[in-house]
Amino acid sequence: MVSRSSSIGDGATVFPGGVIGAHVVVGENAVVYSGTIIEHDGRIGSHAYLSPGVVLPGHVTIEAGAFVGAGAVLIPGVTVGKDAVVGAGARRPRRRGGGSDRDGLARDLTRAPKVVR
Repeated sequence: MVSRSSSIGDGATVFPGGVIGAHVVVGENAVVYSGTIIEHDGRIGSHAYLSPGVVLPGHVTIEAGAFVGAGAVLIPGVTVGKDAVVGAGARRPRRRGGGSDRDGLARDLTRAPKVVR
C-alpha cells in the first residue's frame, strides 16, 4: 500500500505487503521488501535496500545505498548514513545518551564493504 501523498522514484520496487505511509519519498532504484512499514514523513535514498519486516516510524531517513536488515526497528528521527548497514533484528526503541540519534545506532551500523571486481 502506498499513500497518495508519497512518491516512488523511477526503478524503485515496493513488494506486496510493503506499507508506505503519508509524505514518504522513496528514491530511484530503492527496494522496500514485503512486510516493511514506513510510517510517515520518511526519506529513503536511491539504491537503499529495506529487508523484510523493517519498521520505520515517522521522520526516519535512510540515505543512498544504505542497507537495513530484516526485522530492524528504528526510532523516530533517526538517520542511517550513506552506504551504512543496519544489522538484522536491530532495535532502538528509545534514544541513548546525550548524543545524536546516530549514536544510539552505533553498534548496529557498519560501513558497507567495497565490492571489487
